[in-house]
Amino acid sequence: NYVTPIQEASENASKLFENNCIDAMMIDADHSYEGVKRDILAWYPKIKPGGIIAGDDYNVFEGVARAVKEQFYNFHVDKYTWKYRKPKIQAIHLRTKINDSREVFSKINLEQLKNYGIEYVEHINQIYTEAPPKDFCRRPQDVDRKVGTFDHGLGSIKGPHYGCYLAHKQALEAIDENYDYTLIFEADAILTTGYEDFFWKLHQCIRRMEMDDVYYMGLSDNISSAEYDTINHDNYFAEKWNQDLAHAYLIPNKRKGWYLERIKDSEWDVADLWYNHVFCHHRQKRYIYKENLFKQASGFSILDNVVK
Repeated sequence: NYVTPIQEASENASKLFENNCIDAMMIDADHSYEGVKRDILAWYPKIKPGGIIAGDDYNVFEGVARAVKEQFYNFHVDKYTWKYRKPKIQAIHLRTKINDSREVFSKINLEQLKNYGIEYVEHINQIYTEAPPKDFCRRPQDVDRKVGTFDHGLGSIKGPHYGCYLAHKQALEAIDENYDYTLIFEADAILTTGYEDFFWKLHQCIRRMEMDDVYYMGLSDNISSAEYDTINHDNYFAEKWNQDLAHAYLIPNKRKGWYLERIKDSEWDVADLWYNHVFCHHRQKRYIYKENLFKQASGFSILDNVVK
């Protein structure tokens, strides 16, 4: 009445379960490196966010330890048993013109992340139509200026730019600490890879953030910008101070307090330039994933009044 035996190879048995349906599980099968890795890859998507994946013989077989270390970082070992808690992730989608075709396409695209254990929520923001305030602005001389040539390549700041900043600011303020990580997407962000592929690359990003105590992970690399400052492990990540894209990124929720302090002490600017300002004056690790996991859907840009 309590146990349902399934006599099957572990990898095949995993196919009998939906994603995000298992509260906890123990791996005790093939103890080779290849076997343990194969079991983790098969079963990890089946674990509920906040659930536990575990295994035994950690200090007995070299292959067990190698496979676990390769896949996880903040795992715990109790004598011979290892366990890892699957992070809970929320996605905040910054919407504005909710009936606009590019935003509708973005919503349809991003909502599918819930099939991989990511909670999707919308933040509906109004277009800011007035001149933005010059008070506590990083570049008050550029507020509402006409398009022209500006020092350091910076452009004018108009009402929609201020509205974009406010949307990102409010997303940071709304980070729910019942989750472990928050994905923040602008209105027109769309995934450039398959959902399962993104799931594993996001898992890779979280592992690197845990290893290096990273405060921000950009998920849309701007290849055209300056070279990376530091190339990090695995050649998947780079540390970069001049990143200028903020339409898809990952924040560790435990750093919410740090971001709230930055909102108080860092003058506002266009959202991506504000993040540059923050990380140049309050040096913490900001990485990018060196593959464009997200791009902007084509269509009319509220910020630039042009079709992109």
